[in-house]
Amino acid sequence: MKPSINSLILITSLSTNTVLAAQWQSLFNGKDLSGWNASLIKNVQPGDKAEDYFVVKNGVIHVYAGKPHGSQQAFAAITTKQRFKNYHLSLEYKWGEAKFEPRLNLLKDAGLLYHVHGKGKPAWPLSMESQIQQGESGDAYAIGTQMSAWLKPNSLVINPKGTVTYYEYNPYYPVQDFLPIGKPDKITRIKQVNDAEIDGWNTMEIIVREDQAIHIVNGVVNMRIGNFKKWDYQNRHWQPLTEGKILLQAEGAEVFYRNIKIKTLNEVETKY
Repeated sequence: MKPSINSLILITSLSTNTVLAAQWQSLFNGKDLSGWNASLIKNVQPGDKAEDYFVVKNGVIHVYAGKPHGSQQAFAAITTKQRFKNYHLSLEYKWGEAKFEPRLNLLKDAGLLYHVHGKGKPAWPLSMESQIQQGESGDAYAIGTQMSAWLKPNSLVINPKGTVTYYEYNPYYPVQDFLPIGKPDKITRIKQVNDAEIDGWNTMEIIVREDQAIHIVNGVVNMRIGNFKKWDYQNRHWQPLTEGKILLQAEGAEVFYRNIKIKTLNEVETKY
């Protein structure tokens, strides 16, 4: 990782003479899922159609619209047709009331996956993730990939089979260990300590520079990660991961997405 990973910031104070700000481009037209592909991921039942899990109405994507609370439902996703590199992404999300098996008794869960580049052993595509989950939005997940961060020492928590092992990201802790985490075919998590989620609509942003990213929830930076790598299955070694598609999850909880937009980072913002 480049040494400035801890100094990644939103570049908003540079003068217009120095930075020509890029314009926001919408990734969701508010009318349909143009530019996205819907797919079923897991727990699929006969007759399931991926498009039925994402209903567009009044400028909002309603996930699990009309599905009965407590019923068994598949996990699904919408993924951009386009790949992206060096960008600032912003979206808004809000929880609904319904939850579904097999996550009926767990926290409401969804997610923003980025640098999506293929499939592996995990159910979700190989990628990095900025978690969208009650009280834990902004957590980082390496899905069959690898990332590095400054982490609280001895913070590894090995969870039982079926749940995700995690490390703690705590920028206030006086001593930090710089660690690469993540394995091929495994999902590993870095848990943040700055919960900024509120009731109602929340804003999630990610700023992605090559193999580095920051996660921002309601204006609060709660994750800084980098040194992204993807596993080369043929040659059995890690390679740099610097671009990919963007994916939004349907993971067992009613959720709404809107105002999904992106802008390219300019030359100044991509130098680090």
